[in-house]
Amino acid sequence: MIQDCDLLDFSYLGYWLSWRGWRDKKPIWCRLDRALANKDWPDIFCNSFIEYLTVMASDQSLVIATLTDKIPWGKQSYRFDKRWIGKEGLLEAIADG
Repeated sequence: MIQDCDLLDFSYLGYWLSWRGWRDKKPIWCRLDRALANKDWPDIFCNSFIEYLTVMASDQSLVIATLTDKIPWGKQSYRFDKRWIGKEGLLEAIADG
């Protein structure tokens, strides 16, 4: 269904099986919670992700969605932003760098 609707799964941090239960005295884990977006979402919010927190007092883990359009820059990191493709002056800027 997700593919039929042309949706994308967010990237995630943590243990992605978000629910636990018991069947025949055996533990069961499954992924009930997720975040989905359309194909245009990554162009606008390029650094969005979800984080699954540790299951503590419940049978389900908390999920936190982080939505941001900024990429954190470190002192030695370089990331190519695909939104630059097709922009005027890109090749000159690369050559100058």
